[in-house]
Amino acid sequence: MSTFDTLSHPVYLCGIGWTRFLEKKAFLPGKNGGPPAMPQESLTGIKTRTVAEEHGVENLAEMAVRDLFSDHSDRLDTVEFLMMTSTSPGILLPATASIVGGRLFREKTVPCVDIGGSCSGSLVALSAGSALLCAGSVRNLLVVSAEKKTAQLCPTHGPETAGIFGDMGAAALLSDSPRGLHRWPPFRLKAIRIRSRGDLASLIWKEPDPCDGAPLIRMNGPRVFREAVSTLTGEVPDFLKGQGLSTSDIALAIFHQANGRLLGHVARKLGFPPKNVPLTLTEFGNTSSSSTLLTLAQALEERGRVDGPVLLATFGGGITWGLALLEPV
Repeated sequence: MSTFDTLSHPVYLCGIGWTRFLEKKAFLPGKNGGPPAMPQESLTGIKTRTVAEEHGVENLAEMAVRDLFSDHSDRLDTVEFLMMTSTSPGILLPATASIVGGRLFREKTVPCVDIGGSCSGSLVALSAGSALLCAGSVRNLLVVSAEKKTAQLCPTHGPETAGIFGDMGAAALLSDSPRGLHRWPPFRLKAIRIRSRGDLASLIWKEPDPCDGAPLIRMNGPRVFREAVSTLTGEVPDFLKGQGLSTSDIALAIFHQANGRLLGHVARKLGFPPKNVPLTLTEFGNTSSSSTLLTLAQALEERGRVDGPVLLATFGGGITWGLALLEPV
């Protein structure tokens, strides 16, 4: 199969911002007097999750971008394209990206588009964005993910998802120049791969919540678990081999924060030591398309720098999955 793996021109990930100061809660109230939504730590590794309360998806996205450029506000004016991904937009029309761009840019003609991919959405946006950079169409591109998944939960009618998801926004700057935004060095995006299986689309879906008609996210948890383990443990070695690497060469393995038990199983099968597999789901929950960028940002803020290649790996609804290889500059 032909894949978009090795990039034809240099593309750099220059910084990551995220929505800070969201409240973390263990319990969310139930609906219509029903039971509360509680995390099942023994099954998922989740103790608390972030809750946006009054903030909408657009606010979470804007806050993440402001955080990204907090020390270099002038760099925001260099952005020539915005790609936005969310599985929980407040509205479908107008596009969330358009609303966010209207708040951010002085130059109001900057293209702002929504892009899909479910929990792999941030990597789908990195892939599409890097293609524009490699083609020379833009020099600086903003990838933004924002999720308000706690508004799509119901312990009564969707118990398998009620204790998992949290809210979050994350933003990353892609550029053709390695000018970092943070104290840690930028990364070169060396390779990226996006794939999907539409025949498994029915494993994760939305339906109206009988309690109030709101969107309700549902999933076939056991089947998703098996497919994620099988896919990631098969794809990761093949992807790395194409770059002349093995799992032992990877300094950090950043996985979509779906489920702690799932990630532990995948990491053990691939041979990644626990210290090389950061987790944010314990306190933030599964923040869907925001989780990969959030986890990388948290790891870099704690460690300062990484001396070796970084693997990003996602798996989500669609079914979609993505892999990316970063190398510190």
